[in-house]
Amino acid sequence: MRNALLVLSALSFSTLFACAPQPASMTLAGSEAVEVHTLDAVALPQVNLLDAEGNPITDTSKVTVTWAVADAAVAKIEADKVVPLASGESDVTATAGALSATFKLKVSVPDELQLPTADTSWAVGQTRPVPAKVLAKGAPVEGLTVTWTSSNEAVATVDATGAVTGKAPGEATITAAHNELKATLNIVVSEAAAADAVEGAAQPTPGAM
Repeated sequence: MRNALLVLSALSFSTLFACAPQPASMTLAGSEAVEVHTLDAVALPQVNLLDAEGNPITDTSKVTVTWAVADAAVAKIEADKVVPLASGESDVTATAGALSATFKLKVSVPDELQLPTADTSWAVGQTRPVPAKVLAKGAPVEGLTVTWTSSNEAVATVDATGAVTGKAPGEATITAAHNELKATLNIVVSEAAAADAVEGAAQPTPGAM
């Protein structure tokens, strides 16, 4: 009787294990493309395993997931993070048995900050923006924060958007910064009313004193 119970228990365990849902597909949580602008490590997305009916499998204790970066020059895997190494793009793939899922990692690390230099003259009371370009290997990177300062706020001020306002005749240096990158623009502020008066003044008669 005891042997029969042991056989029955073994059969029940085998049947239960065999009936456990098997992963049929794999997805990754979040976006199919991840863009980063620093070399700081980024957490790998959550792996979702689904059964043949598309239902999530909650018990993944017996499933081993491995990660790989297609281009080792762009990033590497460390524990549960992907570490960017240089600007570029690469697929990052999770694999569990015959299943796999991939997201694209785009690394755009800024290496240059540009300010226009064509027009450096302001009039007192005049406000206009100074557009800053953040570049990574010559390509513009959008959506990054740039901070602004003026070397002489009595002459010119600059707000958080890069709009410069002339305050008084003189010279000032406008500085834009993103992390360690900096660019400067030296401007000259003139008194517009005084300049107009000089231009409209009557010219003396040649030879008259």
